Amino acid sequence: MTTRTKPWQMLKAERVKLQKLFTAWLTAHEAKPTRKGWEHMYPWEVETTLGPYVLNFSVDYGTIFGRFLDVDKARLHVPCNPYSGKYNCHFGRATAAEAFAQFSHAVNRFMPAER
Repeated sequence: MTTRTKPWQMLKAERVKLQKLFTAWLTAHEAKPTRKGWEHMYPWEVETTLGPYVLNFSVDYGTIFGRFLDVDKARLHVPCNPYSGKYNCHFGRATAAEAFAQFSHAVNRFMPAER
């Protein structure tokens, strides 16, 4: 039985490309394994100007899930969930390049300056 990609969902080939772009981004930003307690839902953690930001990528949905661990600080600067600190990027039917550009635009404003 074959399944088709829903009209509102990113094509599988584009999700795979996005995963490669996201993995390269994690490497460039020195992502490390997430601290104890979050590792099953969010395997990566990057340091931001708003505190630790934990991340996961879903190949099935083409979504980057994120959560700020310092919710009080993050909610003053970005439109994250004011209670949980969730700050996800959902892309819909987009190319990997379009989705990655959207993700980069959303997160670069709170990433530390390049060293």
